[in-house]
Amino acid sequence: MRKFIIVFILGFVFNLHLQAQHPRAQKEERIRAVKVAFITDALQMTSEEAQQFWPVYNEFEAKKKELRKSSRLEKRATDLTEQEAEQLIASHFENQEKQLQLERNYFERFKQVLSARQLVKLHLAERNFKRKLVERVRERR
Repeated sequence: MRKFIIVFILGFVFNLHLQAQHPRAQKEERIRAVKVAFITDALQMTSEEAQQFWPVYNEFEAKKKELRKSSRLEKRATDLTEQEAEQLIASHFENQEKQLQLERNYFERFKQVLSARQLVKLHLAERNFKRKLVERVRERR
């Protein structure tokens, strides 16, 4: 009974938090929750593994998002001179190298929590989740 009350209170507080957020933030939060469940299930993580893995993964996702933001800013340029175009190309490759290095660093950290087989499954699960998400968005349109 005590657990039920705690879960109920946490659910109520979480619901209030979601209602206070912008609709886009609510959607992102729901997508993130579904992704966590999808990946946790695909990797068959224990609760201990999940507890250690998700904070590192969330940090990794935040850093990847920052790299994508800087890349998007570069792509907005139009009517470039030849020199600006060359700088943009060099910047693009530099950004890709940073992303690859970020992935290598975090996969080393992930290996401290997960097995190599689980890391392969992680890559596949991320791809499958994105595919299913895109399919669902297309269906709704």
